[in-house]
Amino acid sequence: MSPECSYWSDCGVRGGGCCGLSRFGGRPSYGICAGCVGRGENRVLGAGDGVAAVMNATGLGQVAKKAIQAATGKPCNCTGRQLAMNRFLPCRKRAG
Repeated sequence: MSPECSYWSDCGVRGGGCCGLSRFGGRPSYGICAGCVGRGENRVLGAGDGVAAVMNATGLGQVAKKAIQAATGKPCNCTGRQLAMNRFLPCRKRAG
């Protein structure tokens, strides 16, 4: 079973998979991922999604998360930064 999303991948998560856009903690269940697709949210919304996709694809996301937690002693809040970056630098809609 897999959702119709180009950002979803089977990464061995029981009952789910990995989200290339780092939505829902990066490892949504099938139902959550399908809901995102159904609402049309499975697209890059801004610069934060683009950065998250590159970081996850290269493995740098986990390295950065661990480094931030080690340096600050606090959770990295990657999703919060991703959403803030999306709001600050949203994707432009194409003129149609």
